[in-house]
Amino acid sequence: MSDQQLQPGYWRNASRLLNLYGIPAPLFLLYLAWFRFPSMVTIYVITAI
Repeated sequence: MSDQQLQPGYWRNASRLLNLYGIPAPLFLLYLAWFRFPSMVTIYVITAI
């Protein structure tokens, strides 16, 4: 362990909402659940939006 002192509230941002390429993770998981085996065309269309 290092002896470096961390600022108060250093770990407060550890639970921010995860984004995958700018898409919030819950919406990305919904997309994966809705389109279980998407074709590459579908991925390109969704990415373009």
